[in-house]
Amino acid sequence: MRRLSHSEMKMWQRCRRKWWLSSYRNLVPLQEKKSGAAALGTRVHEALEVMYEVSDDAALATLAAGIEADAAAFPEQEEQIRKDGDMAMAMVEGYIQWSAEDGVDQDLEILDVEAKIDVKLPDSPVLLVGKLDQRARRKSDGARVFVDHKTVDDFSRVALLKQDTQMKHYHLMEFLKLLEEGVSPDEAAEVRTGGAYYNMLRKVKRTGRAKPPFYMREYVGHNMDDLRSYFFHVWAVAAEIIEAELALDAGQDHRLVVYPNPTRDCSWDCDFQAVCPMFDDGSDAEGMVEMIYRKGNYMSRYDDDSRPKN
Repeated sequence: MRRLSHSEMKMWQRCRRKWWLSSYRNLVPLQEKKSGAAALGTRVHEALEVMYEVSDDAALATLAAGIEADAAAFPEQEEQIRKDGDMAMAMVEGYIQWSAEDGVDQDLEILDVEAKIDVKLPDSPVLLVGKLDQRARRKSDGARVFVDHKTVDDFSRVALLKQDTQMKHYHLMEFLKLLEEGVSPDEAAEVRTGGAYYNMLRKVKRTGRAKPPFYMREYVGHNMDDLRSYFFHVWAVAAEIIEAELALDAGQDHRLVVYPNPTRDCSWDCDFQAVCPMFDDGSDAEGMVEMIYRKGNYMSRYDDDSRPKN
């Protein structure tokens, strides 16, 4: 079956050309980037994963070891790696202190960390795949929830969390999984995961000039109407992607099928910014691709199960 993740769906909606180069052609930069917003987020996520699986000390040790290893392996990026590493260390140290002082986890029983999930999309050749930061249960009422970690510049996105599709996507997947396992729709609606905590860490060092709050946890729930509507959205996007793949496989011009959508975010959220314009201005784009990219595996994060264990 054709595997499809939420991040690939978002990429398709964000820019079809980026999807074509990354997902369809499986291209990744020859020069791996170990600094910047994405790398910072990865470091913080990995540290929090170890914190909840092992201990606070293990989380900080893992973070420090990762920074040193990357600084040694990528000397041309060492200065920025260490700068970002200092930020990540300050964020994680502060989070550990905040979570202990405010008791934000006291009502949560953590059930699983970095859990994989997959389920067939009904009436489609698509297998939805995902990787959840945390599954948990609220002790106060027994409700099943997700917890998702986000590194953010500020908390302005709180107002838009209800429209955020990532947790809605995982809620839908778990509901479909219950149906796949033979649970009746009515029972599945009762026992499914119903909400998610967005665990947000601001990208600041908490200096004297920095203004709190630095951390925030916001709960968002999704009812069955949300999931029914989102099911149609997922099905429609999956159909668009499959249709595009068939067209590209048949030799249609990529400029007709997977046109670009340039925005001011391209400078930081796309590995293909340098080559993208060359596909339109007559330059030797494919020659540049051969020089600065290699074949990778876009779905590797859903295959890799190498995680620290306690």
